[in-house]
Amino acid sequence: MAALDHELLNKQIGSRIKQRRAKNGMTQIELARRVGLSRTSIANIEAGQQCPPLPVLYAICHELGIEPNALLPAFDEVIQTPSGLAYDIAQELKQMGVGKVSEQIMNIFSEEK
Repeated sequence: MAALDHELLNKQIGSRIKQRRAKNGMTQIELARRVGLSRTSIANIEAGQQCPPLPVLYAICHELGIEPNALLPAFDEVIQTPSGLAYDIAQELKQMGVGKVSEQIMNIFSEEK
């Protein structure tokens, strides 16, 4: 079963907002003022750390002069397939090293008791 990678989705939407805002010659402060948010909120959205509610997303799109679908990545860009997830897990385990992996496994089993 495939899973949606929310973090990646937020980052891609945020990046597209930032690119379009810059292309329009608009600052974060200007965009924030126009949509009723703080500059920090716009910065967090652009960094993918915050997902704006749908009405805010529509307001941002209106101010940037784009349709909401212009912010959305292709479906296969944000869906984590089981094989992709297995690869990600294998990469993390590889980076941890054998000793650290063994330690983590032992911690999991000791927590279950």
